Amino acid sequence: MKKNKSRYIANVSLGVMAAGFAATLPFHALPVRILQGGFEAGLVGGLADWFAVTALFRHPLNIPIPHTALLPKNRKKITESILNVVEKDWLNKESITKKIQKVPFSSLLFNKMEDYLHTEEAAAQISSAIRTVYSYIDKEKIKSWMKKAAAKEIKQADKPKMIGFLAEEAIKQKYHEKGFDILLNLAEKKLTSRETKEKITDYILKMIEKKAENSFFKFALTPLLMAGKEKIQTAFDKALDDLLTDLKLPYSENRQNILSYIENEIGAAKTNSLLLLKAEQKTEEFLEGDSYDQVISSTADLLFSRIEKVIHDPHFAKASVIPKLQELTAKIQGDQNAVQQLEKASQTVIVQIIDQNHAKIGGLVKENLDKLNTEELVDLMENKIGKELSWIRVNGSICGFIIGILLIFIKLSTGSL
Repeated sequence: MKKNKSRYIANVSLGVMAAGFAATLPFHALPVRILQGGFEAGLVGGLADWFAVTALFRHPLNIPIPHTALLPKNRKKITESILNVVEKDWLNKESITKKIQKVPFSSLLFNKMEDYLHTEEAAAQISSAIRTVYSYIDKEKIKSWMKKAAAKEIKQADKPKMIGFLAEEAIKQKYHEKGFDILLNLAEKKLTSRETKEKITDYILKMIEKKAENSFFKFALTPLLMAGKEKIQTAFDKALDDLLTDLKLPYSENRQNILSYIENEIGAAKTNSLLLLKAEQKTEEFLEGDSYDQVISSTADLLFSRIEKVIHDPHFAKASVIPKLQELTAKIQGDQNAVQQLEKASQTVIVQIIDQNHAKIGGLVKENLDKLNTEELVDLMENKIGKELSWIRVNGSICGFIIGILLIFIKLSTGSL
């Protein structure tokens, strides 16, 4: 519409000048001759500008006049000139870099991030992204990696140091005392049963009888045999009860001696070469056995099931992920050094991208220009700048009209008319 309107105005102005010139030809009165001079000059100016404007885009009246249809004939030069202006003047690397350095990318990023994280869309997209990433995980590879990594750590572990640590912790937490009390209670339950006592008494009597057969012990053991089973059992029961009672007392000397012995043995475990050798052997057996694979597999399955339960919770992203992202964003924003580094990194990356792809700007412009045939390109340019060019024609006619009248007055003043 703009193209047609501007052409219409230009054509009307030219038509007015031509009509005015033709209409004034039959008359010779001075006022009419003055107007005729204006219309004549306006017609000449309008025709000259029409010719000049038309010659830019096509041959006037389709007559192949030299130096007309300038744009179609010089398409290649014009394209190269446009590319040169775009690449070296309007969008050169230096100007783009200077503009980029003035852009506060970190502020823009944080503002966009903050607005985005407050939307329901963010929660849905983050949840979907996490579930998608998780779906690509090869669980069997993870299990294999866990198995190798754990085995490596276990093999490389400092066994003496580890055993020493466990021993120190056991003593520190008084596990040896607790273990001794458990064994003592179990022994008491077993030893104080009537059946066990009778078996022990019978065993003692047999041992006495056997020893009494020897003439050397016969004199000393005969009184015991004469005392009878009942008295021996009573004496044994009392001795056993006294011993168990004594070992339960916190400050019993016997108890303290036993605990001290256990504590010393535990403390010396880290230097016990036999124990360390056994630990190494058992470690190798464990790592090569099915039980190790089952432990790793069960652990991994438990981990995966818990992850799946968490990420499929509809409130997971909104309740857990987004608050952490907001907290992280606020923390970074509060760290001026981090903000400056982020700003610098952003600018550096963008400048590198521009540096690597700057030549593609001209290529992109050329590619789009090459998509148009000559007629389409001329039509596009004429449509974009046609209004201004048509007003040149209008101005040519008007200026010619005014100048023509001025020339007539000059002739009148000099007496040449």
